[in-house]
Amino acid sequence: MNKKNAFSQKRSLLFLFAILLLGIIVRFYNTPDRFGFDKDPTRDVLITIYGAENLSFPLIGPHSGIGSFTFGPWYYYFLIIFQLLFPFDYAPFYFIPLFSLLFIIVMYFIGLVLRDEKLGVILALIAAISPAQVGPTAGLSNPNLVSVHAALSILIFLFYLRKQQPLWFSFVWGIILGIGINHHYQMLPLLLLPAVAFALNFRKALKEIAALFIGLVITFLPLLIFNFLSQWHTFWGIIAFIRERGGGIYIPNSWKIYLLSFWPTFWSYVLGVPVNIGVLYAILVVGSHGYYFFKKKLSTDYLLLIGIFLIFFLGLRYYSGAREHYYLFFLHPFLMIFIGSTFWYLFQNRLTGIIAVILIALQVFFIFPEDLKRLDDRLDHLTIRNEAKRLINKFPSLSYALYNCQDIEINRAQGLAFFLYRQKKLSENGFKIGLVGPNTSCRLPQNVNKELIPNILDFSQVTPSDLSQNGWRLITPKSVYTTTLEWWKK
Repeated sequence: MNKKNAFSQKRSLLFLFAILLLGIIVRFYNTPDRFGFDKDPTRDVLITIYGAENLSFPLIGPHSGIGSFTFGPWYYYFLIIFQLLFPFDYAPFYFIPLFSLLFIIVMYFIGLVLRDEKLGVILALIAAISPAQVGPTAGLSNPNLVSVHAALSILIFLFYLRKQQPLWFSFVWGIILGIGINHHYQMLPLLLLPAVAFALNFRKALKEIAALFIGLVITFLPLLIFNFLSQWHTFWGIIAFIRERGGGIYIPNSWKIYLLSFWPTFWSYVLGVPVNIGVLYAILVVGSHGYYFFKKKLSTDYLLLIGIFLIFFLGLRYYSGAREHYYLFFLHPFLMIFIGSTFWYLFQNRLTGIIAVILIALQVFFIFPEDLKRLDDRLDHLTIRNEAKRLINKFPSLSYALYNCQDIEINRAQGLAFFLYRQKKLSENGFKIGLVGPNTSCRLPQNVNKELIPNILDFSQVTPSDLSQNGWRLITPKSVYTTTLEWWKK
């Protein structure tokens, strides 16, 4: 290694370290107050608590919001294991931003393998501050883990193309893809990566195919056991979803809508710039890539990534369901690679390098206000926490059995259960209380009109059976775990 290369590597590592610090700041600043307390996070933190304290690892994950099927359980495995290793109040919430830091590192190595340290630094910077990556780190939800698995799958794809890898490499690839698919089925298209890699050398890849398949099967064993015990609930649920063409909801679709509405919005969201600026970046990316394609300066592995993305691009056009950003984390690495590579090409010339610096600075200029918005306090979180504090401070000697009206304002009920449980103030045999609000539809038991604090009623004189008959549900980590993950045992 000559001195110039050694200096370049040291400089790139210093840049990577600085970028990681920046990534840590925008992911962890103002925590835990910025953590969201909507339905999914409050549900999942209670499930994690119960799973960790009882060493209970489920066979399934969360239920899909768009179809009658469930995801795999690895999301909960990650959270439960992290809670066991770091048993503090907000442990599951902190796992998401911590895991997200891995995305920055993987994107750096993708750039390093594709080109050099410079591209690695560019991709790491984009990954560190993209609002599409920073925003989800304040939430607790299974799709938020997908980007890391997608990036790892791409990195392994690039390694595999460079030279023959040992057999265990394909096995690990299968594990990473399998766990990612378990997290959320939006990862399924990335199976195209090993399909393409193995097809290029099919005769010598039979063992690698088998190793990858074994890795995939191992990750799906819990979900396979669940389906065997539940009359193939996941399989038939997905079939029904496909038959209903995306959940049975009509989504207006056309090439005009797809190209002029969806893609400018999604592309700009990932880059963190206004749509009109995003369109200019898109024109630059397409134009530069077209130029270097005709100049035959695009490497084979990079061309394969472009080809795979184009297949996703066409497939997404004819997908009949809702194309929500929430379901497209698997595309983030591709888009970052394309914009990052465009900047890299510009840096190859002194004049265009100045343009690249201006474009990156412009992107950062727009990104930081967007990131700052995501660092604010979450009102739902603070409101629920303050409600728990008021209740505990007013009646410090009591523990509570918390009842909620069906699923109405369930995020409030689950969040309050979390705070009471952590203060050892939640008990199935505790002082019975009921959460009420403007949307409460359950019948109130007779002679219940005493408020302990605003919107929390005294249910101490009512039997659990009467409450249940009128639609009131007991909210505990156990009840949430059972309702979400063990409903099929009934």
